[in-house]
Amino acid sequence: MSTSSRRGWTLSPGRAALVLLGALSSTTARAFHPSNSNSKHRGSHYHHPNSLHSGSTAGPKPLVHDMSQVEDPLTAIYAPHSTSNLDHYHIEHKQSIEDPKTYWYDKAYEFLDWEQDFDSVVDGSLDEGDVTWFAGGKLNVAYNAIDRHVLEGKGEQTALLWEGDEPDQIRRITYRELQQRVSQIANALKARGVQKGDVVTLYMPMIPELCMTMLACARIGAVHSVVFAGFSAEALAQRITAANSKTVVTANVGKRGGKTIDLKGIVEKARLRENSDDVIEQILVWDHGNLLPKEEPTNGDAHVEDEEEVGPSFELADKDVYMNGLVDAQRPYCPPVTMDAE
Repeated sequence: MSTSSRRGWTLSPGRAALVLLGALSSTTARAFHPSNSNSKHRGSHYHHPNSLHSGSTAGPKPLVHDMSQVEDPLTAIYAPHSTSNLDHYHIEHKQSIEDPKTYWYDKAYEFLDWEQDFDSVVDGSLDEGDVTWFAGGKLNVAYNAIDRHVLEGKGEQTALLWEGDEPDQIRRITYRELQQRVSQIANALKARGVQKGDVVTLYMPMIPELCMTMLACARIGAVHSVVFAGFSAEALAQRITAANSKTVVTANVGKRGGKTIDLKGIVEKARLRENSDDVIEQILVWDHGNLLPKEEPTNGDAHVEDEEEVGPSFELADKDVYMNGLVDAQRPYCPPVTMDAE
């Protein structure tokens, strides 16, 4: 079972970015308290108001674990997501070193929902290269990243925040919306014959649908092979043939730093190299332009076109499938497949 950082991806102004807030738990962001002078957090130079202009040489008050008692203007920003500090980190780190099996046993049940309990925490060794984590346990990554938060009443909280290549391109997606869209993509993959264990190659720009398609693969038990959208056609072809990937998911174009990248064209070139055409059975293509936020009509103007009536803005080749239309036609729920933890 692979694990990912629960802090999400950092937004960069003017560049496409994704933030998956609380993929495993919305309360586990590891930010240091802003009054900790040893922290490299952006608030590390912050001084507690009680230590400023007070006439006292006692210095700032000690750290307060109950964030509601901290009287500073940053409380509203940090309190909902940060209850940890450097001392707490050292305690946890010590526990993980001294008794790793107990430590990770507790974490596994604290942050994950299991369909079947695991028999052991970790077996094997790095020396022998036979390390196995949580053997016998069964779960689904997509369920843990999305569904359990919806069931806990967090369905209307923001799960995904996306900022595009332009400052006005912003999408906020709740856990409930994410659950529905990921399910639609999963059902679309199933409708095209993708099954548990199949390898799906993703050659996509930094748009929410990239993350959604990864989660959709996990939901149905397919393996997603993410290839960086800056790689050449030859590098892409090598990875497709090496993984025997019959399905490729891409977008017609990508946007990066003001430049438009012809992703679909690169995929077509890759298809003609390394015998990839014999391997690839279908190329599912997202229409990047039709995924961007639409401007709301003003001054009583009527909406020009319904979303479902918008067709692809590019020409489809023989093996191409228009992903937007295929996904929109799917049922917004797909039951997650039970998978082995290791």
